[in-house]
Amino acid sequence: MRPAKETAAGETLQNRDAAADERTADNSSGFRSIADAQREVFALHEFAQAVGASLNLQDTAALVAARLRAIVPFDTCVIFAVEERTGRAAPVQAAGENAGFFARRSVPVGDGITGWVIANARPMCAAHPELDMRGVPDEIASGVRGVLSAPLVREDGAFGAITLYSKTDAAYTADQLRLLESVCLHASSALGNALTHERTKESALTDTVTELPNARALRLLLDQRVAECQRMGRGPLALLSVDVDDFRLVNEELGHGVGDRLLASVATVIRGQLRQMDMLSRYAGDEFVAVLPSATDVEAAAVAERVRAAVESHKFRVKTGRAVQVTVSVGVGCYPEAGETADDLLLAATQNMQRNKHARKISHGSSPSVVSIDAYR
Repeated sequence: MRPAKETAAGETLQNRDAAADERTADNSSGFRSIADAQREVFALHEFAQAVGASLNLQDTAALVAARLRAIVPFDTCVIFAVEERTGRAAPVQAAGENAGFFARRSVPVGDGITGWVIANARPMCAAHPELDMRGVPDEIASGVRGVLSAPLVREDGAFGAITLYSKTDAAYTADQLRLLESVCLHASSALGNALTHERTKESALTDTVTELPNARALRLLLDQRVAECQRMGRGPLALLSVDVDDFRLVNEELGHGVGDRLLASVATVIRGQLRQMDMLSRYAGDEFVAVLPSATDVEAAAVAERVRAAVESHKFRVKTGRAVQVTVSVGVGCYPEAGETADDLLLAATQNMQRNKHARKISHGSSPSVVSIDAYR
């Protein structure tokens, strides 16, 4: 029989060996996990560089979100970019649970976790996810247990953020925050390039005064709609030509700055009479063109009258103590009655608008004109 002391010593050595084996296994597992994550980050970097010049913003963001899931787990991922016009952080991609809701939710820069991250260009691992849940329905917000957010940064500062939401009880860790920072570092180049490319395209198709699509954008859409009508019989299709009567008087009497603001306001009133599916563009100077898919000539005529009445009844405040009342002349051109090409429809709508303007001039004894009103204070 072996002595008790020798047996106890043997058991102690065995226990130490077992513990050492466990530590070695844990360390090996941990090293493998870190190595795997690092490989994913490097893969994302190479991926981002490859797609940065060839995809649009939404496609690039979708691919970044898809690859990110393998690096840092999430239930919902939202990639934000700051809008130049509003200064708010708007989602360009949402993936995972409740993606439909988060894809429509923008946040003010500086507000909540995401807004703070963008404003300060610093990441945050939040222990209190409710800070980022303002305006989120209770049934969605109550399920969020952890939030992780890191900025997307280029030379001139943060232009967005990637925010992850988790429903698990375990909070995000500092290691996961560092991984997300690495992802954002590598993804910033691809997303920044895509954002610049998209905004350059948008600016080439947008009127700077009214922020409506410009004549080039109108032509692109109209050609597409006419082609659909010709190829697949997706008619009818109607155009409205809307011209502000004697608009030059505004510029002459009140200045071009007031004239620009008035045009933007008129555009808002016209837009309010159209359907969401309709497109309103600034076609030239003081002329707007609206594209009304599937609208018949009768329906288009009714819309034209609504537009005319809405603008004429509106009092446009342009200066303190002053308002301007304007009238518009509207013409309609319909496919296929007025023709089967974009040029045919534009010509018909413009000619009908001019005829209506002339008829109203005869009816009023003079041309419809801009009237400055000082009584509205």
